[in-house]
Amino acid sequence: MRITVRGWGRDLGETVILSEGLDAAEEVGETYQRGKLYKKVLEPENKRRTKVRISSGIDVRLGGRYLMHVELSRQEISRLFFETHTGAMVRMIKSFIEEEAREDREEDLAALQERIERRKKIAAEIAAAEAEAGESCRMKRGA
Repeated sequence: MRITVRGWGRDLGETVILSEGLDAAEEVGETYQRGKLYKKVLEPENKRRTKVRISSGIDVRLGGRYLMHVELSRQEISRLFFETHTGAMVRMIKSFIEEEAREDREEDLAALQERIERRKKIAAEIAAAEAEAGESCRMKRGA
């Protein structure tokens, strides 16, 4: 993995901020140490929000030292994979991932429809209770 910056208006060439292989990355512990590369999978239980964070201490000329994070979402990771790999096996994996995404969307839609139906039922129950309460108030006034 290589991360570089380049001046915008006053281009002095490319500056390498980080150039290390991800195989050297360690799991994040309690603290970070300068000079080490870390990786952490964020929210692995939530397919839509899962991302990978790559972190490392870097020296930059911005007035100090910084802890740098690079985050890639699950979708970004798969997109990069499919842009850099080809072949029958890759196409098969891509079709499995697309099928999984379609199934997830169907499940989400079914859950949404179920919540809508529950809310309609609750609203109908509230309206019926209010109507019943209004009827009993009218009966008391009439008596």
